[in-house]
Amino acid sequence: MAAHSYPTHGGASAGDRLAGTGPVGGRLALFSQTAGALLLARAVASTDPDLSDQVLAAAREDLRARAHQH
Repeated sequence: MAAHSYPTHGGASAGDRLAGTGPVGGRLALFSQTAGALLLARAVASTDPDLSDQVLAAAREDLRARAHQH
């Protein structure tokens, strides 16, 4: 298979941006974590509401900690 060449913006490759490096990548990583936490919490909510709450609480804690790092 041929290697893909992705366009760059501001010196960062698309892979770098998606990996969470740089400002755009960091926002994508935060959004992905938020979306993932919501999906997981909803998936288990009907069978294990406590686990659903734990997933959301853990994501909220981590996101707040990351926000205070910047």
